[in-house]
Amino acid sequence: MKPENQRVKEWFLDYLKVEKGLALLTVRAYQSDLIQFTEFLESRRRGLLQARREDVRAFMSQLFSNGVGDRSVARKLSTLRHFYKYLLLDRMIQHDPTLEIDSPRQWKVLPKSLAGSEIDLMLKSAGAKSERPKSHSMTLMAMRALIWLWMPTALRGSIFSMHAAVSPIVCPVLRRRQAPVAVNRRMFNACED
Repeated sequence: MKPENQRVKEWFLDYLKVEKGLALLTVRAYQSDLIQFTEFLESRRRGLLQARREDVRAFMSQLFSNGVGDRSVARKLSTLRHFYKYLLLDRMIQHDPTLEIDSPRQWKVLPKSLAGSEIDLMLKSAGAKSERPKSHSMTLMAMRALIWLWMPTALRGSIFSMHAAVSPIVCPVLRRRQAPVAVNRRMFNACED
């Protein structure tokens, strides 16, 4: 790495550690991304202070052609954005080469959900008749009612929305506010047992 690039990179990393207070692993990730971009620029006979928008786009294209994932490319672009914002604020450059470069589209990761068999097991255990004291039966009944209240929101109403709502009830939520909840026959039946 050329001394000029090394010096600018070190100033930025010191800024991240001292002024931003970032964790060591985060700083190392920034460092790794900057080293990779610096090597790319040096192969094009350019330094970090002379980078242009075309260089950043070519760098991203090279990453994609090497099979680097969308999230990793987006993280590297974020590193470059932070780096060039720092250089602008310190008046080391006149323009930001990362402006007007869109981040790669990323897949939205769906939350982990329960499998159908897990839901059945949960309902079966909540519906089990118990030979324990009445207080335990009340706990099971409350658990069963909660599961049926939870199901439409967890499944976004897919299966259970087919059942017509019997009537709305009010459930307490945070800070003693109240929100209406649609209740269907299965929910009432779970409470009646």
